[in-house]
Amino acid sequence: MEEALNFIEGAFCGPITVQDIADHLCLNRSYLHRQFKAAMGVSVQDYLLDRRIRQACILLKSTDLPIQVAARSVSYQDALYFSKIFHQKKEVTPSQCRMRHQRRSQTP
Repeated sequence: MEEALNFIEGAFCGPITVQDIADHLCLNRSYLHRQFKAAMGVSVQDYLLDRRIRQACILLKSTDLPIQVAARSVSYQDALYFSKIFHQKKEVTPSQCRMRHQRRSQTP
C-alpha cells in the first residue's frame, strides 16, 4: 500500500484513475481495491477524492486563485462539478471555505 500511496501523492493533481494506479503497481484493479480498502479503511477512489479535496482546501485558504483555477489544479476541469463534490465532502462550498478561513485569520 505504501507504493500505492506514494503514486497517488505524486500524481493526484493529474487525471489519474484507479486503473492507472493498478497498472502502475501491476495489479488487478479489483485486487487493488480490496487490498487498499482492507489496509486504509476507504476505497482507492475515495482516498484519491479526499486527497484532491484536501489540496483544494489548502489552495483556497492560502492563495487568491479563482475557484475554477483551484479546481483545475486538482484535476477537475468542470468548476461546477468540483463545487458539488467539494460541498458533499466538506459541507460548505469552496467560496464559503475561503471566506471562513479569511474571517478566522482576520480575527485578533
